This record gives sequence, C-alpha cells and structure tokens, in this order.
Amino acid sequence: MEGDALAGGAYNPFQHPLVFVLDDYLAGKPSADGGRQGAYANHSSVEESFVSNQEHQIALQVVQQRRKLPPVLNDKALFTRAATYGDRADQSYHAPSNRIGVHYSPASMAAAGMLFEEFPQDPQAPRTKAGTSPKALGEVCSSYSSNRPISPNHTGPLSPPAAAGRPVRPNHAQSRASTTTLMSQSASLHQQLMQQHAGDQLTQQQQHQGQPWQAGSPMAADEAAIVDALLRYHYYAEMGIDPRQVAPFREEWVGNALSMVPNEPPPNVSQAFFDDFISNSLDEVRSDYTKAMQKAIVDYVIASPLERQRLGLEGLEPLLVPRNLGRGPLGPSLGLSSHQRVVQRQLPKDWHEHVMLAREDIAWTLQTLSPNALELSRLWHECGYASARLLDVATVDLLERLPVKADWFRGYQQSATEQVKGQLWSHWLPKCLDVFRRLPPVPINGDTDAYFRAVATLQSNQLRGLVSNTLQDYLAFFRQHKAVHPLDPQQDQQLWSCLPVFEMDLTATIQGRVGFEPSVQDAQVAVLSVVEAAVYAALGLPKISPASISNSTLSAPPAVTNAAALASNPTVISGTALNENFVQNTVKELLAILEANQAAPLELAALFEPYLYLLQLNPELYAYSFAEGAGGKDAPDLTKFGAEIERLQQAAQAVRLLCTESVRTGLYLVQCRKFKDQLIAAAEAAVHDLLDVVCTAARESNLKVFDQYQVMTAEVGKPANSGEEVLALKKLISKCNIDNEKLKEEIAVNKSRDDFLLRFRFPVPDDDFDFARKAYEWPKRFSDVLREAGTKAASEHRQFEGALKARRREFDKRIEQYAAEVAAVEGRADIVKREVVASEVTELQAKLQAAVQEAEEINIQEKMFGWGTTKYGHVSSLLSTLEPYVTLWTTMNDFYNHYAAWMNGPFWKLNPEQVEAESSEAYRKLFKLTKTFGGGTTGEAKQQPLAVAEEGRAKITAFQGYIPLINAVCNQGLRERHWAAIAEVVGFEIKQDEVTSLKRLLDNEIMEHLERVTELSDSASREFSIEKALDKMSADWEGLAFELGTWKNTGTHILKGGPVEEAQMLLDDHVVKSQAMAASPFSKPFEERLVPWEKKLRTFQEMLEEWLTCQGKWLYLEPIFSADEIMKQIPREGTAFRTMDATWRRIMAQVHEQPLMMAVADIPELLDQLKECNRQLDVVEKGLNDFLETKKMAFPRFYFLSNDELLEILSEAKDPLAVQPFVKKCFEAVKELVFEQNGEISGMVSLEGEKITFVERVNPATTGAVESWLLEVEGAIKRTMHSITREALTAYPKTARTTWILQWPGQLVLNGSQVFWTREVTDAIQSGGSKGLSSYAHK
Repeated sequence: MEGDALAGGAYNPFQHPLVFVLDDYLAGKPSADGGRQGAYANHSSVEESFVSNQEHQIALQVVQQRRKLPPVLNDKALFTRAATYGDRADQSYHAPSNRIGVHYSPASMAAAGMLFEEFPQDPQAPRTKAGTSPKALGEVCSSYSSNRPISPNHTGPLSPPAAAGRPVRPNHAQSRASTTTLMSQSASLHQQLMQQHAGDQLTQQQQHQGQPWQAGSPMAADEAAIVDALLRYHYYAEMGIDPRQVAPFREEWVGNALSMVPNEPPPNVSQAFFDDFISNSLDEVRSDYTKAMQKAIVDYVIASPLERQRLGLEGLEPLLVPRNLGRGPLGPSLGLSSHQRVVQRQLPKDWHEHVMLAREDIAWTLQTLSPNALELSRLWHECGYASARLLDVATVDLLERLPVKADWFRGYQQSATEQVKGQLWSHWLPKCLDVFRRLPPVPINGDTDAYFRAVATLQSNQLRGLVSNTLQDYLAFFRQHKAVHPLDPQQDQQLWSCLPVFEMDLTATIQGRVGFEPSVQDAQVAVLSVVEAAVYAALGLPKISPASISNSTLSAPPAVTNAAALASNPTVISGTALNENFVQNTVKELLAILEANQAAPLELAALFEPYLYLLQLNPELYAYSFAEGAGGKDAPDLTKFGAEIERLQQAAQAVRLLCTESVRTGLYLVQCRKFKDQLIAAAEAAVHDLLDVVCTAARESNLKVFDQYQVMTAEVGKPANSGEEVLALKKLISKCNIDNEKLKEEIAVNKSRDDFLLRFRFPVPDDDFDFARKAYEWPKRFSDVLREAGTKAASEHRQFEGALKARRREFDKRIEQYAAEVAAVEGRADIVKREVVASEVTELQAKLQAAVQEAEEINIQEKMFGWGTTKYGHVSSLLSTLEPYVTLWTTMNDFYNHYAAWMNGPFWKLNPEQVEAESSEAYRKLFKLTKTFGGGTTGEAKQQPLAVAEEGRAKITAFQGYIPLINAVCNQGLRERHWAAIAEVVGFEIKQDEVTSLKRLLDNEIMEHLERVTELSDSASREFSIEKALDKMSADWEGLAFELGTWKNTGTHILKGGPVEEAQMLLDDHVVKSQAMAASPFSKPFEERLVPWEKKLRTFQEMLEEWLTCQGKWLYLEPIFSADEIMKQIPREGTAFRTMDATWRRIMAQVHEQPLMMAVADIPELLDQLKECNRQLDVVEKGLNDFLETKKMAFPRFYFLSNDELLEILSEAKDPLAVQPFVKKCFEAVKELVFEQNGEISGMVSLEGEKITFVERVNPATTGAVESWLLEVEGAIKRTMHSITREALTAYPKTARTTWILQWPGQLVLNGSQVFWTREVTDAIQSGGSKGLSSYAHK
C-alpha cells in the first residue's frame, strides 16, 4: 500500500486511494478540481486543496495510479451465496434480510465450508465426511475468527432509493459531508486502533514504546493494513452491494410508524411543514434500512476467513473479537481485562469435544441455502398473508356496523375465518406447491426427509404467525373497551372513547328477572368461539412432500376436526394448539375483559328490578282482584282505586326517567326502549283496567237505573184486568216511590264515578255518555208517570168491585140448578140407557168441580177487596153425593162394552191377563157400590142404584167362570200338535180365524173338556218356555265376535279382553241353562236342537280356556325366545317354541279372517291344536325354568331377581349395561356399577352417591357369561372393601377424626369407628377398670 505521495512520513489514512473513489462516488463526478495536500489534514482541507492546487495534473496521475478497485464480492462461490447477487434463478438464492443473522451463523458456515470443500464436483458422486475432530474444524477458522460480524459505529446516510431500487446521486454538498464523515471516521479508527494495541498487546507496546509511527516500521505496516482493510470494508458497505439485492422495504412498517404519529400537527406548526417533515423522515427511514441491510450483508460475508483472505481484509482479524467479549472494531474493545471480567464457569472436560461434534453433525444435517424457502417467504409476504388476519376487527364493514348482535358478530367472524382459510387452501398451498415444481429442491446431504421437515417448519412458523397476529389484533380490539364505573344511565358523561361492540336488548327472563337478549353469556360464547375457530382454521393443511410435488396435488382436508388428532397427524403442517400458553392467555384476558364489562349492564339491569312486578301483572285479573278487595267490581272504592292508580302512574314515570333509550356500558350498548315501553305499557294497562272497572261499574249502574225506570214505567202503565191486578198496581206505585229515591242515590254515585274518570282522563265511550245522560233524566220524568198511574188505579178499583158483586149473584143461581140435577140422578135405574146416564153424570161431575173452584176464586176476591167471605160448602157436598153414581154408571157401561167384544170377537186375539184384570177391577168397584147403596154407611138403602149394581156384579161373576178357558185356548205356546190334541179331546177342530169366537166355543160345550184342555195348554206353555230360551241363547251369540289386537312387532294378533269376558259370562249361564232344559220332560220336541247346542257350548268353553292359557304363556315366552342369546343357550326348547309359534300364528290368522265366535267354534280340530300348543309350552317352560335355575346356581344373587328380570338380563348378555337396573337388587346398597368407555367395570356407586373405585377392574368382554363376570364383580367388591377398610383403619390413628370421616365411605366410617371404639373401650377396662371406662366416656 505504498506510493510516492506517501513516502517519507507517517502513514495517513486519508491518503488511501479508496478515499478518492468514495469521494468520486458520493460527489457524482471525477475529483479533477482538487489536490492531495488537503487530504493530509481533514476532509475540508482535501476539498479546498482540490480546488486551489495548481498541480492538478500531478494529482490526477497519482489518483489514476492509486485508484485500483479492490476485488469484488464473489457471487459464485457456494459459501458467499448467503449474501447472494446476480441471478435470482440461482437455486441457492436467498433474500439477505431473510438469511443473515436469522438462520445461520458464521461459525456454522466455517464448519460447513470445510465439509463442502470435500464434496466432489459431480453432485451424483458419493460424498465423504470430513474429519470429525475439533482440530480439523479449527483449522478452517482463524484464531481471530468470531461469529459476530463487524459493526462500525456510524455510516453516513444515503438518499432513499428511487424507482426500481436504484440509488439516487446525492448533490455536491451531501458528497462533501459524506466524504468528510468517512475520512474523519477513518482517523478515529486510527486512534482507536492505537489505544487497542496499547491496552491488549502488551508485548508490542514494549517493542515499539517510544518509537514513532513511521510508514516503513512494522507497527506502521500493521496499522496501514488495518486502515486499508477498514477502508475496503466501508467501500464494500457503500458501493459493493447493489440496493436491488436488498429485500424490499415493507410499506406496512410505514403504516405502523405513522400509527404512532398524531394526525394533526402540533400547535404553532404549519400543516405544510408537518407534512414535509413526515415525508423527509420516512425517506430517511427507507435510506437507513437500505444501508443497514447492505452493511449486514458485508458483515456476514467477511465473517468467513476465506472471503476475508480473498478480499484483502485480513487486517480486520485483530479487530474481530468473540461476541460475548464486546463490540466490533468501531466500538471500544474489552481487551484482556474484559476476559477476566467474564464469569468463569466450570464445564466438563469433554464439553468442547461434544460441542464440536454437535456442530459438525448440524453442518451435515442442517438444511441451508434453499431458494425454495426464500420463495415461500416471498410468497407469504407478497400475497398479503403476512398482513392477513383470520378474524376481522379492523375493516370498515365491521366498524360501520358496530354495535352488533352476538350472533351476527359470530357469523361475521366465522365468515372472515373461512375466507382466509379458503385462501390458504385454494391459493397459498397450490402456490407453495408451484414453487417446488419451478425450483426442484436440493436437500443438503441428500436428506430429503430433513429438507421437507424444514420446509414444513417454515410453513408452520408462517401459520403460527398468522394465528398469533390474529389473536393479538383481536385482543387489542377488545382491550380498548375498559370497564368504567360507576354506571351513567343518563349518559351525561363522555365515558367511552370507542364504539361499543355488542348490542343487547333489556328483557325479562322466564325466572322473572331482568336479563338481556342476546345475553352476556351469548356475547362471551361468540367472542371465545371464534378464537377457537381461528386456531382451527390454521390446522390440517397438508405438508409438501415429494409425492405431492410429483403428482402436483395436495391431500384433501382431513375429516378429523379434533385438534389433538390434527396435531398428531404427520401428514399435516403443525400449527397453533388451543392449549398453548399464548392462546390460553388470550382467552383468559378476553374472558376477563368480558367479565369486567358485565358489571355495568348488570348494574343497569338492577335499576329495573324494583319495577319487574309490573310485567307479572295480568292487567285484567289484577284489576278484578284489586276490585274484590276494594269494594267489589260493582261498587269500587274510589279512594283506594285512586291511590293505587297514582302508585302505578308514579312507577311508570320512574321507569321513563330511569335511563336513556340506549345506554352505553362499555363493551355493550344496551337498548332499553322496548323494555321500558313494556314496563310502562304494563303499568298503563293496569291503570287502564282499574279505570275500566270504575267505568264498567258506572256503565252497568246507569244501565241498571235506566232499565229499572223503564220496567217501573211499563209496570205502572199496564191496564188492570182484574181486581187483583188493581190492588197489585197500587202496591207497585207505593214501592216505586221508594225505589225512585234509591235510584237517585245510585245516580249520585255514578256522577262521582264520572268525575273520577275525568280526573284521570279516562276515555269514556260515547255509548256510556248516552246511557248516563238518559239515566240522569229519569227521576223527573218518573214522578209524572207515578201520578198518572195512581189516578188510573183508583178508577179501575171501583170498576172491579161492581163486577165481583154481579158474579156472586149469577153463581148462586147455577148452584141451585146443579142441586136439582143431582137429585134427578138418584132415581135413574134403566141399564139399557147406561151409556146416556154415564155421559150425563160425568158431565154433571165436571160442572160441580168447576163450581168448587169458582167458589174459591170468589172468596179470594172478596178477601182482596176487604169483604167478608161467602160460605159455599154445599157445592162440595153436591159433588160428594154425585161421585158414587158416576162410578156406578161408568163401570157398568165399560163392562158391558168389553163383554160384547170378549164373547163375540175372535177368541185367539184375546189377552188372558188383560181380560182377567179388567173383569176383576169391574167386580171390585160394583161390590163396593153394593155396600154403599145398601145403606152400610148411612143406614138408608137406595134401591134403584143398588139393583143396578147387583145386576152388574152377577153378570161379571158369570163371565169370570170362562177365565180358565180363555187362559187355556189363548196360550201363545200352542202349536199345531197341541191344537190337534185339543181337537181330539173336544171332538171338533178349533180354528184361529175371525169367525171362531169364545161364544161359539161355549156353544160347542167346550167347558165340559176344560180340565183336559187346560192340561194340554200347560204342557204347551212349558215347551214354549224352552223354545224361547233356546232362541234367546242363539240371539245372544249373534254378532258376538273376537276382538283382535296386533301384538308389538310380531306380525300376529292376540285376543283382547272385552269380548272374551263377555263370552265367558254367556258360556257359564248358557251351559247351566242348556243342562237344565235337557233334563226337563218337556224338552223332547227340541232334542235335535238342544243336544248339539249344549255340546257346542261345552266345546267352545273348553276351547276358550285352552286358548287363554296358550295366549298367556305365548305372551310370556315370545319375547324371551326372540333373543338370539336365549335360543343359543336352550336350543331344544327354542325349537319347540318355534313349532308352537307357527301353529299359534296360523290359528290367529284364521280367526282374523272370520272373528265371529260361533263360527270359530265350528273350526275343525281347533281345540286339539290348542291343547297341543299348551303341551309344547309346558315343555318349553320346564326347560326354561331349569335353565334359569342353572344360572341362579352359578350366581346365587340371581335368586334376588324375578324370572322376568333374570331373563331380561340374559337376553341382553352382550350388553353388560343391561345389568345396571338390577344391580341394587343383586348387591345391597349398591345403586350401579361404573363402566368405563372401554367396557371395563372400575367401581360402584352407592344409593347415597358415594363412589368406590375397585382395586382391580373387571372386563366383561374377556369373561363372557354374565353370571361369570358378576362373580368377578362380587370378588372385586370384597377385595376392594377389604383393602379400603384396611387403609381406613390404618389412617384412623394418624388423622383427625373430623377429617377422617370425610375421607372414607360412610359404611366404612361406621365399621371403622366401631372397631376403634371396641378396642379403646377394651383398653380402658383392662387398664383402669370402671374408672378407666368412666374416663373414656368423658373423652
């Protein structure tokens, strides 16, 4: 680094050719106007010398000679591609910002450099691993090497990049400032270097102490090399990196920075200045970012000793210190004393060897330098996934809608999540796959699995970042909603700085409390559920594999939605789990925010609690119930009603003023209007109904008053048609005067009710006003009506008195005439004119009866007018005198008429019972009249009527002698055979026609054969009774049919009870009757009919008994043998049952087609089939009982169960849970067994709910038979109880009794207490006798 211009003096860093190159670059033009002399002092002097120096040509030659650019950074060597340049299609290309200081370190690059130098040029050739000793690795690195890149203190700012990432040339002033800064910086580095050598290199200090720093001396030479290296370093940092190779600046950083800057300028600052200041600051940020990234690339490159050697930067090695010892060469060095200040740690002897082996192993397995990873990162950022969010809490669509219902919020967030999830599946995954199709992967060391695991890790980090950013934004969205106290129901204060999120309506719950719709719990579920959905959305995405690359397809979304299953699935990209700390912390903080924001809504709801009773009121029922306690609905107490109405109105007004229509309570906006309206409406409805009670009472009272006045007016205005009516009208007029005064009082009450309604402004209907007006007008009108009615009543009274007097005179005349007619009747005795006489006496009797009634009416009117009553006793006496004559002549007339019909009409139409009854009744009446007319009671005989009675009685007596003959020949049971026998007896044929009469039979002297005819008639009667009984029995069975019902799902039928019970009752009755009739001597004519009928009834009775027996057994056994388990265990009985079942189904099918019972009784061999079925069922029952006995013997606790319960267990033997309902019967005090999901029995539960876990589990699946594993359960219970009892007894002395009682099951507590009580009592007796026992009692 020597030159003519530098000879003869100390080395000056400003003489370095790179200074001029940098000056040209920063100035944007050749340095043709300056000289070298100014460069010896500082940057300003260099500039002035270049302008003023007259030796421009000499300086130009020197500059041209010294201006030799250092070697460029290698963009071809494998291990410099971490800072890649040139072709982006290079498979090792990586964006520097994604590589340097993130995934690799210089130390690992050094080890990898040594290893990769041994790789053959042919990528397919076998690769050999380098030596594994630490020495081999150490040979690659310089003793000064460090995995910390050089980092100078300060670099001059460059202008921000313009279009396409190309730098913009600075102006001359900027170039001068930059050049000055660089030169000053180099001088400062020279001084730092001197201090560093003075502090850290003691040996060199001793050698060079006091010697000048000459260019030709060794110290000067080292210093010149370091300065040259530093200048080269800054050259590479400034010019060696094309800004296009730097990862693009993310504009989202600008957005993040601007979000922290106020939107408006500070006071006294203009908007233009503020905007220009912000713009310049952002330009400076972009420029600093580009320079920082360029410097980071250079730092990473020179960390490699190979690159330092090639670039001539070995001089920097003394400045490279370990990362844990201090800063880079441009900062203060810690020196040797710094090493002593480091905390010393004792490490194992082989620690270094293990570290080196691990480093080598990592170098062989670490997947680095993959352009696919860079493409995946670029894809993630360029496609917007880095800024995407699974939950939307920032877009205008949501913010403009706030506040929203919880369901809408949940649906909106789910839609946003599904949209991003769909993009991941439909866009991101195919694009990722396309990256590997365009850039075939080259795994390090051929380890494909490790390579794709690394790719999956990168994608996993991206997805986890997506979830993390989503949850952070989501949490930040809710963090801004601080819970504020106290509540501001009137919204007088500005407590909130952001919009509410959720909108809720106040409402009343079913339990009668104030609630919200949707509830705060709904909002909580909505907020937390979308978090879970967001986490799930980033799960289940398939990994990229060689198979998917070759097939160009990815696997479908997994059907499993369980997070644990997705996490353990090796084919999908691992993502964020719900149980991770930051997810759980997010959920907890969200829950805390929601709970904190619940206080204000609940406080608001509490304000309405005192008024909830309004909603519980049924206005109509409440009004009527209140009226019952306040005078009744017909007479309401206006004072009480007024107080209650005012109370309700005050409550409604309080609700109106309680809060605003909508109240902001932090996170929630509570809509109160509907609920307030509901409460107010309830109060107003109650008030309305109370007022309606008063209005109704007034209306009904007015109607009643109006109707009463109308009724009274109509009554007093009616004309009187009798004396009674006149007197009643006078009484009515008097009563109406009293009622009128009462009605006036009622009208006054109604007027007060009207005033009450007007006071509370109740809308009274127009009809009510009309009724009230009409009612209030009546009192004046009614006074005139009463006056007119009184005048008319007096006139009519006088008229009816005169009419009564005339009636009495006319009645006396008629009575005298009736007495003369009665006297004439006593002398009548002409039987021939019996019909005329009977008609006359009957008519006279009716007249006298009417006269008696009229006499009573006259007496009543006389009393009504206040007269003395006239005595009319002789009228009743005349009626009594006439009565025997009426009986005599009507009886005589009736008998003579009947006698002619009986003797001359067709004899076979006579009814013997009727003839005998009528003749006997006529005889009784005439016999009594003979006593009456014979003087038996008065002592005076009346000969003429007596003779008539005697003659009639004699004629009846003669006719009664023919009654036996009538009974004999008019018998309904007489048949042709009987008439033939009678004809043989009497000697002539008796025909039942219109000509043959009783008189003709008597004329043929049939009375001579009366006895024999009577015998034949009696025999016919007995036979007729048997015939009627048979007919009745047949009629009873007609239409009687079996009623069948479908039995469950068997496909067949069974007999229903109603018709069967009726048939059994008929059979019991008819069989007895049939047997009695068969034994009768009169049954011979019906023998052919009676015997088969009796046999049929007996057969059907037996058939029905067998049928019912068979049905009962079939119903019991059919469900048992429907179970396959039972059929397998008792196959012989199962086969027998199947045979019987087929017969049963066939019989029931026949009955279903023809259900009439008598038709079923005629089915051939039906009885035998039923008997055979019962025989087979007996065999099946015996086998089944033997089978059950075997099971009970195997597990004796089955004896506690009925056969039906045991069969229910055995029929479900494959399902151990079928035993649960019967466990408490098999094992006392055990309610149920505890079954695990795998079917094992792990414990038992008592009736009180205590659970005991078995010491060993029982697996019914391995045992098989139910009785076997129940025996194992029994054994497990015993062993468990022994074990727990032992543990409880052991723990008793070591634990406080109150604690011990709660730790162990109740039964064991009782038993254990008794054990220790017995032991302690025994010890007390043995040790102290009675005193010891007494002492123990007081313990």
